[in-house]
Amino acid sequence: MRTTILLDDEPRRAIQAHATDRRDREVAGFLVGPQPEKQPDGRYVVTVVDYIPARFTVSRGGSVTLTADSWHYAHVELTRRYPGHLVRLLGWAHTHPGFGIFLSDLDLIIHHAFFRQPWQIAAVVDPIARTGGFFGWDAEMNEVRRDRFVWHWG
Repeated sequence: MRTTILLDDEPRRAIQAHATDRRDREVAGFLVGPQPEKQPDGRYVVTVVDYIPARFTVSRGGSVTLTADSWHYAHVELTRRYPGHLVRLLGWAHTHPGFGIFLSDLDLIIHHAFFRQPWQIAAVVDPIARTGGFFGWDAEMNEVRRDRFVWHWG
């Protein structure tokens, strides 16, 4: 992994609340924080300080789609919350209610298409099992792999 992930309590609770609120379908959102710092060994320290629930998504069966309106809302909300532009979208989060912690083929397509920075991450939360995990780029940026991050629920 190219990243060390630090998750503040407030966004962790916000992600979990969003996930728990809709256990019947997948939901998504955006991970927010300061520009990640590159370390001498090439890793990035990614600090998640906020979570913006995605609005205007399309949920079908076991998938969720971020629409153009979802992206627009995220950027408007980011500007509203942080007018000094001292933060950025670090990645995205979505739920797998009862499915477990993994990135599906569709999830990988989304990550490859929209989260191409070496420090950008994905979080997957299973509100039924009350667990979660992070995924990020490998050192060569060829694959997105699960991080060792331990998700503490509660």
